[in-house]
Amino acid sequence: MTKVFSPWERRPLPGEEPRPTVIGDLTLLERFDGRDYWLARVHTTSKTEPAEPKWLRWPLNEDYDTVSLAPLFPDRPVVVETEVPICLTPGSQTRIFARCPLWVRLDLVGRSQLTIDEMPCAVLSNTWFGVFTDGTLAYWVSSRAQTRIEPDPARPWMAICPVHIRNQSEVELKIERICLRVERLSLFAQDRQLWSDETRVAYRGLDKISSIENSGQRTQETSDSLLVAPPRVSAKENIAARTFSSLKTLSQSIAL
Repeated sequence: MTKVFSPWERRPLPGEEPRPTVIGDLTLLERFDGRDYWLARVHTTSKTEPAEPKWLRWPLNEDYDTVSLAPLFPDRPVVVETEVPICLTPGSQTRIFARCPLWVRLDLVGRSQLTIDEMPCAVLSNTWFGVFTDGTLAYWVSSRAQTRIEPDPARPWMAICPVHIRNQSEVELKIERICLRVERLSLFAQDRQLWSDETRVAYRGLDKISSIENSGQRTQETSDSLLVAPPRVSAKENIAARTFSSLKTLSQSIAL
């Protein structure tokens, strides 16, 4: 069975000197003075200058000996553009893969567990998916969905999300952007790559309302994987939601 890999391994509490950990755009600084746990976080990209760390302090009333950094999906959907527009005729289907930047949950572990914070590993832009009267607040992801994808161990803060799409309508479906409900996805580790379970979408008509199913199970690419995070939101039941959008539709939406 695949083991959890760096930077998602547990580690001992830091000492009094700040201990840095870099995960994507996120730099964590930790220290422990024997009584209080201190944490500062800084997001830095190629377009921004490093900010001055702002420390937060947690007085500890119990004994903790371990710091856990665990990956999890963002707290709202992500919008991904396809590499090229996909046209599905009635009755046809396809399978594509999207890369999603993850968040990190930091816990202190001892006889009990104390959650300190949840933080995005990459700087994410807010966007509105849909139209004025029907939509959802989401994050915009710059990576593009592809029909083929390779593992990327150099970026352990990015997860691969398989999506299976069936056109069950009587009209052609043109896909240019997808709203992926990542809060319903489980997270698996396979050979130093994080994967989600498969999202199965059935498109049913011109109103662009789709039936969405998340299996919660390993996929054909992750048969020997380790479950590292359950979904944020229970995915036991299918949902009906807007999933696809053309550039024409998105031009009417609001960029936040």
